[in-house]
Amino acid sequence: MLRRTPLFVQMIAGFSFILLAVVAAAVYSSYQTSSYLLLENAGRYLNESVRQIMGKLDVLFTEYDHFTQMVAFNPTLQQYLSEVAFGRNTDKSAYEITRFLADQNRYLGMRAMNILHLTDVRGGFYSPSVTASLLWKREADMAGQAWYPLVEQGRGRMLWFSDAIWNGGHAQAVIGARRINDLQTLDKRGLLIVAFPVTQLESAVGPVRLGNAADVQIIDRFGRVVYSTRPEEIGRKADAGLTAELARRPNRPVKWTDGGETIFVFQAQSEYSGWRVLAFIRPNVAFRDLDRIGRNAVTTVLSGWAAAFGLSVFFAWTLVRPIRDMAKRLRRINRGSLEPLPDRANSLEISVLKESFNRMIRDLDETIRDLARKQLSEKQAQLAALKAQFRPHFLYNSLNSIYWSLLDAGHTKQAEMVLALSELMRYSIQPGSEWVTVAEDVEQLRRFLLIAKLRYGERLQADVEVDPDALRLKMMKLLLQPLVENAITHGLEPKKGPWRLRVRIRLVDASLHFVVEDNGVGMPEAVRQRVLTDASGAGDRPFHTGIGLANLRERIKLLYGLPDALRLDESEWGGLKVEVTLPADIRG
Repeated sequence: MLRRTPLFVQMIAGFSFILLAVVAAAVYSSYQTSSYLLLENAGRYLNESVRQIMGKLDVLFTEYDHFTQMVAFNPTLQQYLSEVAFGRNTDKSAYEITRFLADQNRYLGMRAMNILHLTDVRGGFYSPSVTASLLWKREADMAGQAWYPLVEQGRGRMLWFSDAIWNGGHAQAVIGARRINDLQTLDKRGLLIVAFPVTQLESAVGPVRLGNAADVQIIDRFGRVVYSTRPEEIGRKADAGLTAELARRPNRPVKWTDGGETIFVFQAQSEYSGWRVLAFIRPNVAFRDLDRIGRNAVTTVLSGWAAAFGLSVFFAWTLVRPIRDMAKRLRRINRGSLEPLPDRANSLEISVLKESFNRMIRDLDETIRDLARKQLSEKQAQLAALKAQFRPHFLYNSLNSIYWSLLDAGHTKQAEMVLALSELMRYSIQPGSEWVTVAEDVEQLRRFLLIAKLRYGERLQADVEVDPDALRLKMMKLLLQPLVENAITHGLEPKKGPWRLRVRIRLVDASLHFVVEDNGVGMPEAVRQRVLTDASGAGDRPFHTGIGLANLRERIKLLYGLPDALRLDESEWGGLKVEVTLPADIRG
């Protein structure tokens, strides 16, 4: 083993002049690297921060956009505004419409807002807000505002801007306006406006910490300061020169002079709202650490020159340099870097220290890997539990609301179709067991056929024959509906003339026998054989190519362990006949 020189012996010998060159080169290299990293990290952090704020604003605006869109498309409101537009007597009073707006706000669970304002084309206005109001009530008052032509040009799209409202005094607010159009003719029926205080923007800016080094501004599309970490700037017009320079350089920081002081401006602009988020940072604050590094570098170099002829500087540097390297790597452990030290050492003591450090790094790396493997298993279990908790309640509630609206309007068939669709989706989407009773899957099939018959009318003749003894038995979920849907879409639809479809379910000995046959265009023998023998690419092509049937065959194989339960043949009517034979079981 190589015998290393003790540190004490190294401290006796040295070359002071060589030390000077080594110190100067090391300090210069460290300063250049630190400067580059500091500038790069500061810019990346500020750019990411303003993008995060802009993203949170877009999420907030989108929530209100969806809310106003649902209100504008509501059949009750559409009917009322159309009756007002044509000068007819309305079924609802203005008070009822105001109550309707308040109820919609509560029903959809939107966060509390100060103003929800509606106008019609006859000059009427409606607002459930009692504590706050817009400075303009009727549309004629709004026509002179800068934002009004853009709302008209948007033809139903939401326009966001900032202006004052009355809330016991003038207060700055975020305002969104959209035109309400007739769903059939797209003619204008009114305006819908929402407004909420700028304090709600704190939810977007607050969690993004820029520290005391940077100021934040949010500017709307008209150049008005909507929010600022300096409250006195809210409501003012942003600097027109700065705004023009930002527009000219949309993806890069801008160096700007404000009152003789140089600042750097980082920006993010929303394609959705046209708003900008700006972060202002002064160089003396942002690069304070860089100045400190520069001063330290100069001091170190000068000290090296002063002590170049003394052996003590050489001895101290020889001792400090490897320890500094070790300290840097210790700091990097916090950031997940477990980089070992090189084995080379100039002294026995440093060699022993490096070996101990590297041993600690290896042990720590192994411990982290063990913990990561355990945490990965736990996270996968948590993700599976979270996915199982997902319920599309909003979709079901919306369909139920449409059902009751159609029922109230006397559209019984359409209401039945919506209700069947709601139950169809609930059965298909809701998580749970892969096993259901035959009765449940048949009920799902009947819902699907109800919708299909409402769509195709008397042209579709469908018969469902079920052995009563089979209804209580268990079977795999969603077997019948995909088979019938495939028969209609890809067997019957291409065919002219009347359509015939028959579904038979029989209990034969200890087996459930399912048959779905039609008088459609059928499937060539070569294609049938390929579906039954080749499962490659399953799921990558549409159902009518046979891949959906191959998928069904694979599901049956996975759930029942039966590779040949699915059979394809020509129907006695000339179409396709699909037969599935499964074990009869009451347990699943």
